[in-house]
Amino acid sequence: MKSVIPKKKSKYLNPDTEWKTIPLENVFSPSKMGLLPNGGSIIGGNICPNDKGKIFTLSNTCGFDSLLQLLGHTLRNLTEHQEGIEPVIHLALELTKNNYIGKTVLNSRLNILRNIFPTEDLPNNVVRINCDCNVVQTVQKLNVRSVVEKRICTNQNCPEKVKELSFSTILLQFHNESINHLQTKIDQYVHFESANQICTGKVDNKKCNGNLIYQKLYGPLHILSFSYSTDKNQKYPNEYLNCTLSEIPNIVEINKKTLMLRGIVSYNPPLNGISALGHYICYAKRSHLYWEVHDDLNKKIKSVRSSTSVAVVLMLILVNENAYST
Repeated sequence: MKSVIPKKKSKYLNPDTEWKTIPLENVFSPSKMGLLPNGGSIIGGNICPNDKGKIFTLSNTCGFDSLLQLLGHTLRNLTEHQEGIEPVIHLALELTKNNYIGKTVLNSRLNILRNIFPTEDLPNNVVRINCDCNVVQTVQKLNVRSVVEKRICTNQNCPEKVKELSFSTILLQFHNESINHLQTKIDQYVHFESANQICTGKVDNKKCNGNLIYQKLYGPLHILSFSYSTDKNQKYPNEYLNCTLSEIPNIVEINKKTLMLRGIVSYNPPLNGISALGHYICYAKRSHLYWEVHDDLNKKIKSVRSSTSVAVVLMLILVNENAYST
């Protein structure tokens, strides 16, 4: 009897020696893993009582889907994120844990989208949810935070002595520079100081005049967003940071902490002019050398060459820590 030689797993699935949080033992190929479909229709009834008989149609969900796939890929084995987190993270974890797009996952996505995007009642009990949105705005709508800026007034009597502002992304501005300057741009962001600012609050009906000190607090999840222009005087940059996947640094440092690249969201501009819609695609890092593409216009995840050209709009990097630190 002829012996059966078991097939060897692809190098693509080799464990990452630098990052061991992604379980690969049950995954033989990315093509076995499902993807959320772009848009689609859902018949209500199991969502809430008032939805019975309604048909929900979703339009252009690629921004949300790309972000969700990237979060799920990153957080799938990080249990410290599973308590007290936003519903979108729960959905991302559920999505990648089961590798199956069923009714529960689709209904959970619908519940999130209907709360952050405008809805329109149409004839015949149809409700349209318009998900057309810049992916950075989607991050903001989901209340995912990457950094908290703490503003401290030196006047002890100031009623606003300590004020905190949360930011969903770490915005990096590129002016005709390549992705090779990523670490430099991060350093500039970290060390930026709002010099000589005076508090404009009121103390005993008089201007406070205390000095303002700024401090940035970083968490384990860092989402970088990018603006790019070839002209430094351009008020509203509308170009894209183009590079190949292989050119994106695998490791960066933020505030003296080493972080690992987990993936990006890329933007494909419309082909038919500014009135048409573009398309967002998630590229996730399976290991140090291998990438996979999560495109919600396809049915399955696919491996992709590192020479692939992308227009980076979001980048997700991660440090495995539980608490915010300075």
